[in-house]
Amino acid sequence: MASPSVIDGGSQLAHNPQHKGFNVATERKLAVGTRVRLPSSSHVVELRSATGTVVRPDRYDGYYVIKLDQPAIYFAADGTTRDLPELVEAVDNLDVLSDPSYH
Repeated sequence: MASPSVIDGGSQLAHNPQHKGFNVATERKLAVGTRVRLPSSSHVVELRSATGTVVRPDRYDGYYVIKLDQPAIYFAADGTTRDLPELVEAVDNLDVLSDPSYH
């Protein structure tokens, strides 16, 4: 389960190791500190900024915790909202802007 400040924004397919033929996300590795662009907002999360920095790999292969440049807004089912300083996203949904390992 995600921490109160982190929400999973990625595809559930990569969470299922039994799903055959879906391993694209696990083939690309990102270094901590990599700058990335996230996909557009969803029906439960509104991005104030589509960019952030890789903090660490998530517990699921191919997923990363991203610290956002500006907190996203999470829309809960009960109608409340809260700020999310971090999101979890699949690597194949991220556009790499800069990679610290190349410097």
